[in-house]
Amino acid sequence: MHIDALVVAAIVAELQILVGGKIQQVVLPNPDSVGFEVYADGQRHQLLLSANPKFARMHTTPTKLTRDPNADSPLLLLLRKYVRGGRITKIESAPLERVISLSIAKMPIPRKELEPDDDDDDEVMLTPRYSELVLEIIGHSSNIILVDDNGLVLESIRHYNPQRSQRPIMPRGMYEAPPSQGKSDPLQATAEQIAALGGDLAKALVTEYSGISPQTGREIAWRAVGATSVEITPELDFAQIAQLLRQLTSLSRSEPTLARNADGTPIGIAAFNLQHQAHTETFPSMNEALATAFAELDQVTAHAQRREALLERVAEAQRRIKTKADQLRTQLARVEQLERLRWEGEMIFGYIYAIKPGQSELLLDQGVITLDPTLSAVENAQAKFREYDKAKGALEDVPQLLEQTEAQAEYLQQTNDLLSLAESFAEIEQFERELIAGGWLRQTIGKAKSKPNSSVGRGPLRVISPDGWTIFVGRTADQNDEVTFKLGQPEDYWLHARERTGGHVIIRMQSANVPPRTLEQAAQLAAYYSSARNDGAVEVDIALRKHVRKIKGGPPGLVRYTAEQTLRVAPQKEPKRT
Repeated sequence: MHIDALVVAAIVAELQILVGGKIQQVVLPNPDSVGFEVYADGQRHQLLLSANPKFARMHTTPTKLTRDPNADSPLLLLLRKYVRGGRITKIESAPLERVISLSIAKMPIPRKELEPDDDDDDEVMLTPRYSELVLEIIGHSSNIILVDDNGLVLESIRHYNPQRSQRPIMPRGMYEAPPSQGKSDPLQATAEQIAALGGDLAKALVTEYSGISPQTGREIAWRAVGATSVEITPELDFAQIAQLLRQLTSLSRSEPTLARNADGTPIGIAAFNLQHQAHTETFPSMNEALATAFAELDQVTAHAQRREALLERVAEAQRRIKTKADQLRTQLARVEQLERLRWEGEMIFGYIYAIKPGQSELLLDQGVITLDPTLSAVENAQAKFREYDKAKGALEDVPQLLEQTEAQAEYLQQTNDLLSLAESFAEIEQFERELIAGGWLRQTIGKAKSKPNSSVGRGPLRVISPDGWTIFVGRTADQNDEVTFKLGQPEDYWLHARERTGGHVIIRMQSANVPPRTLEQAAQLAAYYSSARNDGAVEVDIALRKHVRKIKGGPPGLVRYTAEQTLRVAPQKEPKRT
């Protein structure tokens, strides 16, 4: 989620309260960000500047920023030298641009007045130090740059050398601001200018005017004609469009608004009310809106990274099981060789009269049998049978082992698919606990073991249908076992996405007939918590719990069932409102 020039202008206006404040601490919360503790107007403020390629922004945060021990860099050392202990003298941004600069002045401090943690300055400052910290919010090229009072780059989050960039950013090079795009000023927009544009209205406004993001373009189109995409034709009210353009970019009054998608994930933030979005939330300040939005997005990103890391560990376990299964199948193929040994022994006895002492081969129409010339015919036959019996004993358990290994592979595939659907940190943690308890994964070094009685993420999902019936949904292999064989009663309805990995669902029976709405909701949940979640329609099998059987000796969550019926539904987490 990117922020536009109007959001930048709003946040810069709010951060004027930090002008004159003293920067008491400097940290790098992660490799893309810089954090300050600023003491201003008798309060401590946590100021974050981030050059994350997807989440670049600047705002205060309600919680104290902490240092990432892996993020130390030359930039941190120079920030301590030039910025820590200094005062912010100016916070500004160019009109309708996404470049923010903080001017900082650090006054000389006598050695005797230095704090114990101010040992980063080896020398006593004799003259003031002036610097500027520039945050450039320009997508994947976002950057944080420390510039001295001569305009020289001291250090930056990212370096761009002259061989690979038209605007190099390197230590000791002159800093040049991003070039202007040469677009028109939206505050001076006229109906005639807009009427002369062509194509899609929202896209045309983005191309023609400074500071207009795609989101702002869609909002103007929506307010003008009730649609986010409309072709420019003479029938449009261009005077109204020009007025909307001037109104939204003037920022006479900021109305911080956060837009979310249907599942609540932030998808857009604006300095005005986003009327074209279905799910919005307004905030008293842009700082609060930004802090809320990016805290949630950071959490989503952290969950995704944790899930991907765990999925990779599951994939490694799957590779080990596949190797084991391949080896067992190779051994199983030796059964044909065993039958050959038995046949050879029988043939030697059958032709014992024709075998002479010292003979090394027995030639038959069905093939050649190799003999040991030092043994008699009877001894050769006995040797073949001994080899057959020995190999047969070694391979007796292979079919059963292969069946168990294939069940384990099915379990890991089920876990992989269900883990891919995990929506919360607690659910991801639950998968890791189950895999460690089952011996599939090792405990991560340095990570404390979960308490046995921990309830975080434990227990199946319990849903009450609109008809008041209880529905249980398993979201991991262990939960599937619990739903089916502990919570489920013989006459309860059991549901599962047909021929897909997914959660087990139980409808707790209250009477002989399940209300259609309850049955449909349970089927929708079974489809949603399956590997078919993103399909338009999913076939869900419905059976009585008494017709569901656990695979003997198999891992958790693997079952076989009979006497099922099938219902086709769309995956749905929540019932549709009528």
